[in-house]
Amino acid sequence: MAIIDTLTHRHVVVALLVAPCLALLTWYATGIFITNDKNKLMIAKPGDAFPLMERSGCRYPGGHCKLVNKEVVIRISSEEKGRFNFISSLPLQGLLVGLASHTDTPPIRVLSHSSDSQTWIWQPVKWPTTHDAIRLVAMANEVSYFGEASLMFLSHPPQ
Repeated sequence: MAIIDTLTHRHVVVALLVAPCLALLTWYATGIFITNDKNKLMIAKPGDAFPLMERSGCRYPGGHCKLVNKEVVIRISSEEKGRFNFISSLPLQGLLVGLASHTDTPPIRVLSHSSDSQTWIWQPVKWPTTHDAIRLVAMANEVSYFGEASLMFLSHPPQ
């Protein structure tokens, strides 16, 4: 009987109604105060540079690798002819590619293989090993995107 009397008391009823509302209000207020400019999305402006992140597929043999930054995706694949294909989600104005290894090779301008500037082909002078890494800089809409991908994804040497 004492429990029913306690639950029907007007102060307890008001507290049971107000407490969840205060919890939600505190949740949103904390989010507003903690969020700062670093966490907000940046709009790409001409002259800006953004990193491309290596996806997990680059660490395992499979023949292809993806570098990603929001809407920009560059897919790297190797051919049996000893070439690398770069397929971009956006038309690129240019693509520079180099190798990071014991002897770093300077970046080389890669030639576009399609009229829409989304497919690019690079044939290295010396075929890299799986211990090397590809470094690239892509230009799209006057914005630079740079990244590095491990070559662990190589599934076969060129023939």
